[in-house]
Amino acid sequence: MGANLEKEKIELEIAEKELEVKEFVQSYSKPKRYLLMTLVVLTIPVFFIAKYTVAGIYLHSFFKGQVAVHEASFVALPVQVVETELLPISGRNFSAFAVIKNPNKQLSATDLNYTFHFYSANGDEISGSGLGISGSTFLLAGQQKYIVAPNISFVAVPASIKVLVANQNWTKRSGIPNVILATDSAVFANSVDPANGFTVDGNFRNQSNFNLGSVKIISVVLDKNAKILAVNQTTVSTIVPQEQRGFHFFWPVQFAGITGSVRIFPETNVLDPNNIR
Repeated sequence: MGANLEKEKIELEIAEKELEVKEFVQSYSKPKRYLLMTLVVLTIPVFFIAKYTVAGIYLHSFFKGQVAVHEASFVALPVQVVETELLPISGRNFSAFAVIKNPNKQLSATDLNYTFHFYSANGDEISGSGLGISGSTFLLAGQQKYIVAPNISFVAVPASIKVLVANQNWTKRSGIPNVILATDSAVFANSVDPANGFTVDGNFRNQSNFNLGSVKIISVVLDKNAKILAVNQTTVSTIVPQEQRGFHFFWPVQFAGITGSVRIFPETNVLDPNNIR
């Protein structure tokens, strides 16, 4: 019963408002009523146009601000030197390696410069083939790899090394060419001809449709406990698609009865457009 009375009250109020509006409109002359109706009709689209224009400007500014904040807060991390080691060859001849890592999951570096520095037991830097052995490499996003100083003759026996990596210019790269360099099982053995030493021989194949300016091949010799005995590297130039090339490594020392395996790491700089054609 109470609900019905409330409903009738609301309907009566609505009817009264409609009557007031009707009387208000009829109080104007006929031309003025037409003008009023025209203004009301024109106001509706203007309202919606203004509404969505303001919303569009706001959203554009919002997303622009979001992108700007994201880029400003993005920080590139430096190359990590995970491991370094000196490896004796014979007398004052040594090789050395480092394992470096790119901690950035979305950034790559096209041309990193690195230098091996060697120190005596009392902390003085000593020279080999010049003061410090330098080279260059690249790092893909999240990549970890070896860098090598193959065979250095020192003026004094080194006791420690330090590796510095410079020119860390990071870039976000997309569309990186897919180059697969496959290797067969390398053959390794002590040799006596043409000289006493240790050799590693094998082949790699460019399993891509790209001409490669150069391919660097790193060889890592491990003992039976998987400890690194020796490292070496060589570079092969001008490799055509699907071509197979051989590689050969020699150390002037024999690893009699202690060699466990050899690992081969071929690489080509897929970030350098002058290297991939």
